[in-house]
Amino acid sequence: MNATFVLHRRDLIPHPSRSGYFTCRYPKGTDTVMSIQPGGVIDTRPAGTAGAWETLLDDGTRAVFEDAEDAVYAIPLVG
Repeated sequence: MNATFVLHRRDLIPHPSRSGYFTCRYPKGTDTVMSIQPGGVIDTRPAGTAGAWETLLDDGTRAVFEDAEDAVYAIPLVG
């Protein structure tokens, strides 16, 4: 997957049970979070959803999604 956009740290929401992990409000200004589905398809879920496909790690420059099937997707993260 090649990202043609970036995510902003102001849209990160602390994960409810995994310290250091987040979900990301997406699209901006909505009450939904980004969900990277199998195969890298970007979807959304209601805010508060924090399963394997919605959880990300801020590695300093990227939002890194590691899905339940061991695939890794990274999207540039700014702010």
